[in-house]
Amino acid sequence: MRLSPSSKTLAYGGDEVNLSVWSIEQALAGKSEASTNDDAKDEKGGKKRKNRELFPGELWRARNEPNDNLDLRQPIQITALAYLSECELVAGNQDGTLRVYDTRSGRRPTAHWKRAMKGSLRSLQSGEVEHQVFAGDAAGTLASFDSRTGRCMYTYRGFASALTALAPIPAFSTTSSAPELLASVGRDRLFRLLSAPKPQADAKKNQEKRGEVLCTEYLPSIPTSVVFAGYGEPVKGSKTGEGEIGRERGEDEEGMEDMGADEEVWEGMQGVGSDEDEAAERRKRRRT
Repeated sequence: MRLSPSSKTLAYGGDEVNLSVWSIEQALAGKSEASTNDDAKDEKGGKKRKNRELFPGELWRARNEPNDNLDLRQPIQITALAYLSECELVAGNQDGTLRVYDTRSGRRPTAHWKRAMKGSLRSLQSGEVEHQVFAGDAAGTLASFDSRTGRCMYTYRGFASALTALAPIPAFSTTSSAPELLASVGRDRLFRLLSAPKPQADAKKNQEKRGEVLCTEYLPSIPTSVVFAGYGEPVKGSKTGEGEIGRERGEDEEGMEDMGADEEVWEGMQGVGSDEDEAAERRKRRRT
């Protein structure tokens, strides 16, 4: 289940549950007036539709893929979802396939990227910049895709387990040199801060920069979600843009100063020998 950028609609799907978009206000309000009027018309006419297209509060529902070459029904196995925009969604499946939907252009996928990932999709997230999608599978692979072509721009190294959640981090300043970042958590109990280079302006060009792991932090339990809460206030006397990171560095520097003062105290104290040293000193005196 995913909430839209405007927080007015939500999308969900699952095992044999096709992707659908719901109005939060209408779904929580109960049965809409339009559906009540439809039921009244059906009762008067004596005919009812066996398969109603949309439920009360449901705005849109995807249509299943056509049958395969053997005329067998395609299974619905949605394991991850993400909003690309208010009307565009991407769904990840058990077989590693990614499908892009546009609720304005119909119920079929507008793009179908077969076997985009080796394993089952576990996490999907749109980037802070346009045409950027991050996908993580059960095998521990994290990749960045260009939503215009479906091409994998780069993959990250150093992952050993499945990812549970992703969160894009916007650049701190508006300058072109400020990098976009990505936060990830996984079943290996590690929080990772990653660089997230944006796609090329021309979709046909190869990606020049690659994403990499900037830092890691071990967590006491397996995290299930991660959210960017914003940058902190800069520390006095530090450069703007450091925020909470600068504050932590200031605390670390104070701690190092305290440790240095403690070391000076210990160095000024007179050392006391052990019992063995005293016994050896007595033997030397006896011999002399």
